[in-house]
Amino acid sequence: MLMYQGERILSNAQSIFHSTGVKISVKVAGIHWHYGTRSHARELTVGYYNTHYHDGYIPIAHMLARYGAIFNFTCIEMRDHEQPQDALCAPEKLVRQVAMATHKIGVPLAGENALPRYDETAHDQILNVASLKLDEIEQESDMCSFTFWHMNPDLFQADNWRKFVSFVKKMKERKTTSAGNNLNERMSSQQTFTAGQTQGHAEAKADEWIESTKGTAQSALDKTVDAAHSTKESAQQGQEQASGFIHQTSEQVMNMAHDAIENAKSTLGVGEHSHKK
Repeated sequence: MLMYQGERILSNAQSIFHSTGVKISVKVAGIHWHYGTRSHARELTVGYYNTHYHDGYIPIAHMLARYGAIFNFTCIEMRDHEQPQDALCAPEKLVRQVAMATHKIGVPLAGENALPRYDETAHDQILNVASLKLDEIEQESDMCSFTFWHMNPDLFQADNWRKFVSFVKKMKERKTTSAGNNLNERMSSQQTFTAGQTQGHAEAKADEWIESTKGTAQSALDKTVDAAHSTKESAQQGQEQASGFIHQTSEQVMNMAHDAIENAKSTLGVGEHSHKK
């Protein structure tokens, strides 16, 4: 029922604000009491089906992702040891589970403190969670925004205000550092992408050159084969011409020899006749 209601509200909100540039954020309460039990009875009571065997925040993250909404979670300032131990409270473990769920689904995570806190211990915890190190995937899960709850006369007391100003400065510095790291990651990714493009372009050019070289080499080979065939044919023709010439010359020589013999015989016949007289 809770998920169904969320779908209806998000669908209506999206239809109203989709063209206005308004960013929709959904507040999800941090129910950390009895988180250390298998049943997570307190979460089940309010409608979050999150138990030892079922991750109830993944479906919520999926729902928010469908509508481009921000996952806004509470109890960011709390530590486990500060809570009643008999209730098996574990706000830090709960926040980590939610951070992992939003990181896995790709939903922006925002946060806020559940109770009015003005001490540096709470401020430091918020700073830590703002860039939570997720050991399981070895990456940081940065919150996209944080809402400090709340503005009242206690906040403006001299000591509380001084601590709050220091806290805001640290949050800004951390945000700037995180943005710089993200920029470096994007630049590194872009350089890798550009290098990949260059390599791909070079490989394409190399393939083109190889193909053109193949064509040129094949053409040269074909010309060489044609020339060899032509040379062979010319040689055969020359051999045939030479054979014909030799045959013709032999016949001429034989004819000349025959004529010479006949002439000699004729001459000898004449001589014999004169001698007898």
